[in-house]
Amino acid sequence: MNQSLISPLAKIGKNVKIGYCAHIYASAIIEDDCNIGDYCVVGHPSAGPSANKPVRIGCGALIRSHTVIYEGSNLDQGLETGHHVVIREGTIAGRNLRIGNNSDIEGDCYIGDFCRFHGYVHVGRGSKIGHFVRLYSLVTLANDPLPPSNIVSPVTIEDAVVVCIGSTIMPGSILKCGAFISAHSVVSGEIPSGAVV
Repeated sequence: MNQSLISPLAKIGKNVKIGYCAHIYASAIIEDDCNIGDYCVVGHPSAGPSANKPVRIGCGALIRSHTVIYEGSNLDQGLETGHHVVIREGTIAGRNLRIGNNSDIEGDCYIGDFCRFHGYVHVGRGSKIGHFVRLYSLVTLANDPLPPSNIVSPVTIEDAVVVCIGSTIMPGSILKCGAFISAHSVVSGEIPSGAVV
């Protein structure tokens, strides 16, 4: 027996599959042909400006088990998450975003179309990421220049940037179009278009 808790106020499209013990809040808008795995949460309550705002999951999404998606986000068609992914409030993502296992997007982020984030990727709050960006495993986009503080200095990554395994992008960094960041790099400042670090 499916023990999922689905609010009657949630808007759920056609041919949507919802797994065991999922929790779908009233703020959820789940479009056609989505697959929500076991123990997922869609529309988790948030505080601040995103509170009580809808969360939209575009058609054809594959949300794997234990993923938590907060209210106030807009995730376009073709989203695919690994297991244990967290997407915080205020995230706007384009088409065909792929997020690997145990990754987190910490909210108020903009992500373009056809981006791929591998496992254990941390995207700091407020990050801006263009189209066709690749973030490989264990990449961190930091946003606090003086931790722990209330200062937020998000990272900006332009189109077609590749950040290889284990790299850290420091707060306020700007990676221009087509930059390539080699494995285990620590990057700060502005990286020119097409540069290799």
